[in-house]
Amino acid sequence: MSEPSGPEASSSGAGSGPGAGAAEGAADGAHRRDPRNYVLDAGVQVRLGAYSTFLGGLFALGLLGILNAGLTRLYEQVLDLTPHHEAVREVVRRCLGDTAIYAGALAVVFVLGSVLVSVLYTHRLVGPTIAFRRHLRALIEGRYGTRTRLREHDAFVEVAADLNELAEVLQRRHGAAP
Repeated sequence: MSEPSGPEASSSGAGSGPGAGAAEGAADGAHRRDPRNYVLDAGVQVRLGAYSTFLGGLFALGLLGILNAGLTRLYEQVLDLTPHHEAVREVVRRCLGDTAIYAGALAVVFVLGSVLVSVLYTHRLVGPTIAFRRHLRALIEGRYGTRTRLREHDAFVEVAADLNELAEVLQRRHGAAP
């Protein structure tokens, strides 16, 4: 696959090639992205989401254990203070049943949110590495006019600037590829 060379060429992971997914939007030139193209390196992105969800789950289990211990002590003390043991047990069962439903729904939202945030965040990390690899490949092939342009909030913007500076130095020394 060949890329255009020259100062206007881009090797950005944000705007060209497979997995990039940026398409020209409205007349203002805004880029619209196909949601499927946020997964650039599924292994890295899914693994980070799994780690994040796992750590969040460990925190939630620890917190649940602490709350359970405290509520168990409270429950036992309330039972000691009242002769209406069955009525208290029924109220507690009903309340805990409702709470379990809300906790389950919150857990589902947490898992989905963790995966979404990890995919979006890692997209900003993995995308530039794809752009850098394309730019390095272009430099190896002698296409010194190629530049890396990253999105505004991507990671490694400074590295892209250094890579572009290297390309300019190589272009001055060796000239553009024939």
